[in-house]
Amino acid sequence: MPNQENVYVAIAKHPILSFYFDVFRAVCMTPGMRLLIVGYSFRDSHVNEIIVDGIRSGGLKLFIIDPKSPAELRSGEASQIRRAFYRGVFE
Repeated sequence: MPNQENVYVAIAKHPILSFYFDVFRAVCMTPGMRLLIVGYSFRDSHVNEIIVDGIRSGGLKLFIIDPKSPAELRSGEASQIRRAFYRGVFE
């Protein structure tokens, strides 16, 4: 798995990736924006950072669609991933 710095280097090497990365950041930072998340594992820290920044700075609202039941989301790997993400948002 690439480390955080390598991900940014890889993105910077490809103009289309840089463009979409910058657009995603700009949209997430737009005040009052809403983000619908479907099928995302929250394992990409470079994406999570943008989402967290949007929540903290721009008031980004998340709507998460997940096939797991609420009980499943509160236990196991999914819970650990989401807890780590929410710690980043609410600390």
